[in-house]
Amino acid sequence: MPTYSFICQKCQNSFEIEASFMEFDKRDPKKFYCPKCGSRKIKQIFTEVFFVKDNKGKNNIRCACGG
Repeated sequence: MPTYSFICQKCQNSFEIEASFMEFDKRDPKKFYCPKCGSRKIKQIFTEVFFVKDNKGKNNIRCACGG
């Protein structure tokens, strides 16, 4: 299931939400809120992703932030 990154516009907490594409499209209120303060005023943030080839020629997805 995809993971989406968000930041709370109220308390500035950054967090991730794991949700299906359908839940994401509908912004299911049971999942899309700040886990720290409970606010629903959240904004999606995007992180850089790049591919790294290992010595066996396989593609591995890595986050540019080192995750």
